[in-house]
Parts: sequence; structure tokens; C-alpha cells
Amino acid sequence: MCLSAIEIIKEVGEYIRSERVLFDQGAVLNKSARDLVSYVDHTAEKMLVERLSKLLPEAGFITEEKTTDKKGIISWIVDPLDGTTNYITGFPLYTSTLALVDKNEVLLGVTYDIPSNKCYYAWKGGGAYCDGNAIHVKIILISKIPGNNRNSIPHE
Repeated sequence: MCLSAIEIIKEVGEYIRSERVLFDQGAVLNKSARDLVSYVDHTAEKMLVERLSKLLPEAGFITEEKTTDKKGIISWIVDPLDGTTNYITGFPLYTSTLALVDKNEVLLGVTYDIPSNKCYYAWKGGGAYCDGNAIHVKIILISKIPGNNRNSIPHE
């Protein structure tokens, strides 16, 4: 399942990459005061939903641009173009991301860094990978500055 999701997200990522060269700045809309959306977001989302529906027909969808009517115990969570503002302005930091959840449990996740052509993925009980190579993460504190207490510093 994870390998199929990777193949799908890379196909859609190729569409997003190819559209960057031809991108029409006039086709940008405001979702809100600080949030932009383009035809690339909508088309990429449609492509992901169509392909993922064929992969797992019983799954529902929660999407960035438009939540579909299809509901299921198992759902795909999809952000076809995370970093639309960066994409629009040509800043090479944007991804396509998806996850498969069963109720509130994540079964797999895939993030495709389109400009760098790197694909990060993980599945429940299977570890985390970048382009087939195992990666390891460390716990870091980001919400507060730890005091002078060695116990607050993560150790391996």
C-alpha cells in the first residue's frame, strides 16, 4: 500500500513540477487573507483523490482544498501542495503530503519534497524512510527553552 501511495504522489508531484515552469500568476486566488490557492492545488488534489480512490475504494477523504463527500472508517488525509505561497513565488520549499488513517490511528504517511525530488515515508510498525534509506528521528523540544536541567535534554 505504501509503495503504491509513493508512486501516486510522485506522479502528481511531476505534474506540480511541470506546471511551475508554465505557472500563471493571474490564476492565483485568496482562500483567506493570508492563504493562497491556485489551479495547480485543485488539479493536483483531483489527481490524488482519483488515484487513491482506485487504490483503496472504501476509503474516505479529508482534503486541503475541498473535503469530498465520501466518508469511511479509513480515510486519506491529503494536502496536494503544501507551501502554495512558496510555489507561486518560486521559492523551492513545497511538498505534496498524504496520510492514511483508520479512525484516529495513522497507518502510513508520505511527504514528497518536489523541488529536491526526495520522498519521505513511514508506515505503522515499519519505520521511516527517505528514498528507500532508513531515517531516524530524535525528540526535540520546540515549544519552550529547557532550563539547566540535564533531564530535559533528549539522550540517545
